[in-house]
Amino acid sequence: TDMAKVYPVDKAVLDRTAKWLLGQQGKDGVWPSGDFRAGRGGLGMTGFVTWSLADAGYVDNAGVQKALSYLRQNALAEKDPYTLALVANALVATDPKGEITVQVLDRLAEMAARDVKGAYWAGENTMMGGRGKSGSVEATALAVHALIRGGRHAALANDALSFLVRSK
Repeated sequence: TDMAKVYPVDKAVLDRTAKWLLGQQGKDGVWPSGDFRAGRGGLGMTGFVTWSLADAGYVDNAGVQKALSYLRQNALAEKDPYTLALVANALVATDPKGEITVQVLDRLAEMAARDVKGAYWAGENTMMGGRGKSGSVEATALAVHALIRGGRHAALANDALSFLVRSK
């Protein structure tokens, strides 16, 4: 759907992809991470896939709704900022002002660290194999995206953007 904003994409491709993704979902609403890391365990992968499907216009799909229920029930117990940022983006994409969304964004803000470059979130074992500095850049970008899109913690998001710029 992002590509379709700049180049023609056949809607049938999007529909087939969504159907395939939904076919991989467990009965509990979770997408298992398998060999592909998306944060820790099924929570991160479920956040990532739910976010993708929501942005592609499948928010009303029963599988997406089941996944959202799982995310809302489990998000606040998550301790990994990268995983929580994936979940936050899924929640912001579907219900930006919802009570759990706001709580997740606030929890994510509490997890921020600071140094001379600005605010950041630590990221280990990211989908792109990020660890250390590169993992923190990925986690911070995801967190900033969620905070801005959710309209919360603007000053923190700005400090984190400074971190990203200074980390290039």
